[in-house]
Amino acid sequence: TLMAIIGIAIVAIVVPAGALSQRIGPRRVTMIACAMVSLCLIGLAFAQSVPFVHVLGGLVGLAMGAFLSSNWAWATSLTPSENAGRYLGLGNIATAGAGAVSRLSGLVIDGVNRLQPNKGYMVLFLLGAVFCAIACGLSKSVKEPRENEG
Repeated sequence: TLMAIIGIAIVAIVVPAGALSQRIGPRRVTMIACAMVSLCLIGLAFAQSVPFVHVLGGLVGLAMGAFLSSNWAWATSLTPSENAGRYLGLGNIATAGAGAVSRLSGLVIDGVNRLQPNKGYMVLFLLGAVFCAIACGLSKSVKEPRENEG
């Protein structure tokens, strides 16, 4: 059920998020999405009810859809036209690679559960929140092409 909620939220938001990205800029949408995912993951780490998990999952889906929409738009605007294939290929590998590497999260969950029963997902959600917060901070330091010109 949670995965369905997240998937529906992603599909529902990508087009409006693209329009918002054009209006206020992809950096802002990316940073808002990263911050929102980070906060929702903290909430998921401490959630005590299934309905609350579903609400947070919907919010994560909205934020992830906004991130995917704005981040790819931002990446294409940052890519030098003479090396577009190389840079966008690397971006695609990073996106696909993240999905592949995420399969290893089961090892983290199981390892933590061995040390502290039923704490694996909590640790995983908190680690995800930290990484999303780092991504938000790093997004702020990315120089736009027009910032580099002059």
